[in-house]
Amino acid sequence: MTPPHPPVRTELAGHLPDGQPVHRHVLRNAAGMQASILEYGAIMEWLSPPHGRGGERVNVLAGPDSLEGRLQDPLHCGALLGRFAGRIAQAGFLLGNTPVRLLPSAGGHHDDGGPAGLHSVLWTARHEQTVPVLVLSHVSPDGASGYPGSLVAQARYQLTNDNLLVVDMMATSTAATICNLAQHCCFNLAGSPPSREILAEHELEVLACFVLPEEDGLPVAPPRLVHGTSADLRMPTRLGDRLPDDVMDLLLVLPGCIEAPDLVARLRHPPSGRELELYTTRPGLRVRVQSGVGITLMDLHLPDSPNRPLFPSVVLSPGKLYRHTTVYRLLQR
Repeated sequence: MTPPHPPVRTELAGHLPDGQPVHRHVLRNAAGMQASILEYGAIMEWLSPPHGRGGERVNVLAGPDSLEGRLQDPLHCGALLGRFAGRIAQAGFLLGNTPVRLLPSAGGHHDDGGPAGLHSVLWTARHEQTVPVLVLSHVSPDGASGYPGSLVAQARYQLTNDNLLVVDMMATSTAATICNLAQHCCFNLAGSPPSREILAEHELEVLACFVLPEEDGLPVAPPRLVHGTSADLRMPTRLGDRLPDDVMDLLLVLPGCIEAPDLVARLRHPPSGRELELYTTRPGLRVRVQSGVGITLMDLHLPDSPNRPLFPSVVLSPGKLYRHTTVYRLLQR
């Protein structure tokens, strides 16, 4: 009799330039759905449905296929971004009445936690013995990239028996700070190289009525209704009809339910019959379609939130728990 697959399998993925080993943790549920996460950057590198139409196993996450490639990836595909995912204007903000200066990393602005952000550190892993659950944790010291407070961050990944990948992100801080963690997943449901033609075959639906006008990744006006604009994705839309160039980049504003994750997006690839649903508790969704990269669907707080009093707050006080949940549901029709 063939022994059952373990719910979590750990293997060596490679080494960092300083010689530290990096492990890969592969989660598998009873139906055969799989997800793998690297300790480096908490990178989600693999997600596959239980089986394809022909029985093949396909990875619907796009990105480099080796640890060396991940270390050199300027887009940080699959990584967990923070302490603040997105851009902060002029790398500074007021926390109460106290000015905070962060490390500039993008034309004088601060972007995705800076070069030493959570996407570039080695996380500590532990996993359950009987269920497909992985918990990654990292302590970001006080003053890292300019952020106040020692931040204890945790990401919990669980594959359920109904083929959901549930990602819970939590954090606490020793001092008042800001926090906005996000998993930067790039999808390609075809499972082949993400050419413009392949990405154009996908259909995307996003249940958002507002879009945030941006320039250089920063807001330039209040959120606007998507009705009558190219940002209106409330009905299933073939991406080939919205790709005049090789890149589409939108920040869509969501209702932002904080009690339980709401369905906010559906991505379909009709030729393969694969479909991805995204549920979140966050107020924003970054949608970026880029030839050679994939389709980014990243739920997060709105860019430059620390400088925008009308945006949902990203302040984390001592003794409080930062938490949000993202759920991915992968279907094979």
